[in-house]
Amino acid sequence: FFFLFFAMRSFLVVLSLALFALCATALVIKPTHKEPLGWRRHAEPLPHEKIRLQIALKQRQMDVLEKTLLRVSDPREATYGQWLSLEEIAEIIAPSWDDIELVYSWLESYEIQGAETRTTRDWVVVDTTVAKAEVLLGCNIVYYQQRFSNQLIMRALGDYHIPDDIAGVVDFVAGLHGFPYSSWKPSTYSGNDRIGGNTPTTVNDLYQITVPSGPCNCNSSQAVVEFSGANYSPSDLQTFF
Repeated sequence: FFFLFFAMRSFLVVLSLALFALCATALVIKPTHKEPLGWRRHAEPLPHEKIRLQIALKQRQMDVLEKTLLRVSDPREATYGQWLSLEEIAEIIAPSWDDIELVYSWLESYEIQGAETRTTRDWVVVDTTVAKAEVLLGCNIVYYQQRFSNQLIMRALGDYHIPDDIAGVVDFVAGLHGFPYSSWKPSTYSGNDRIGGNTPTTVNDLYQITVPSGPCNCNSSQAVVEFSGANYSPSDLQTFF
């Protein structure tokens, strides 16, 4: 049974690659790291296992967005502090609805249903099976395991492909390439106020940052976000930020 299962799965992957070769040329997305540090190939998922595809669409008018950001961030501008909502950002950068519908039609042609867009309309997200994702993208999806934590993640084994007829709309598919940083144990320094040789003062001096002498009434806030799963020190964050 297992031999038949893996033989059939391999046949479907090879068939999907052959179809890409016979059809119109496709955009080939190559992995950035061939030997990810701390990760090793572990096993092949079952065809019916679920995988989330996060399809990044090409954004428009990024120059307009940059100019707007600089204006609302400049105290000399009349628009200073008038930050944009996600909906307002979408009106600047989002692809057209025709382009979004083109991606939906591509997914539906492979019997992948239920796709949704995010608020900024530059992402299409859909849950499907490994088998359908492999045929859609002409790739082989495998499990990788983190050597120290035993964490398992799915990644494409090598290239994946975007058909030419939507390559002008799709930027990449997130989560098929790239690996999160391994967890690490922070070093602790005691006895003085120096943290790894750095203090807020040394950082400000290095980057020539002017520290405000009083409170700012500019109706703005700052935040730190981290997507890769790496660790951070809350106390260091409080000290430096």
